[in-house]
Amino acid sequence: MVARARRRGSGRPLLAALAAPALAVSTLGCGTSDFRPLNRTVLRATHPKTLAIAVSRSPKVDITAGGAGWGFLEPLVGVKGQSRTGEKYPKHIPIQDPVVAIREEVASALAKRFDLQVEGREDFVTKASTPDGLAKDYPTSDLILDIRTREWTISQVQLGNSTNADHVAIRYQGVLRLVDARQKAVIAQSTCTSIPVDSPDLPTLDEFLANDGALFHSALAEVGAYCADDYRTRVLGLY
Repeated sequence: MVARARRRGSGRPLLAALAAPALAVSTLGCGTSDFRPLNRTVLRATHPKTLAIAVSRSPKVDITAGGAGWGFLEPLVGVKGQSRTGEKYPKHIPIQDPVVAIREEVASALAKRFDLQVEGREDFVTKASTPDGLAKDYPTSDLILDIRTREWTISQVQLGNSTNADHVAIRYQGVLRLVDARQKAVIAQSTCTSIPVDSPDLPTLDEFLANDGALFHSALAEVGAYCADDYRTRVLGLY
């Protein structure tokens, strides 16, 4: 079990109508405090028919637990990656960004609630970060679900009463935006953050990456399940 503290962010009322101006996130790597729950009644009145799932490139997984010399894991887009952690971990560790499963679960819930046809562009990876850019990349869709991982880090967790300094856990932050492509506006938005907390049950880095990263995969799955549920319920109101 990987102990962690989770932050859901501060709330802010949604604008009265979907056509109202939206504050676009121009750089996904920069934090935003905006929280916009979806106004489901207003959205339903606009009669959307199609939903695109935006796919963007995943950031590398930094390993900060052992200092700068430990390296990182770099994922391929939604599939897997290779460890580049130097001589101590020379073997390849297949990994998948939890955002892949998060997108699928949230898109499925949206499609079911609003009777939407889910569209996609096979093997396409968007470089767009604004509502206008996303609308151009997915021109046939009424709505665009844009969920991204901002940061996923294997970080050291200091235990208050322990001399061991190598216990590690996943630090994760992601962001969801639901874009109305017809209005080129963000109609729902929030972040999901998972921060490790002290626990004597946390593994060492050796244990975390052993057996092809079994504990690492388990921690990623737990984070993904938490954020998918958070986005689906707290942000989109889909229960």
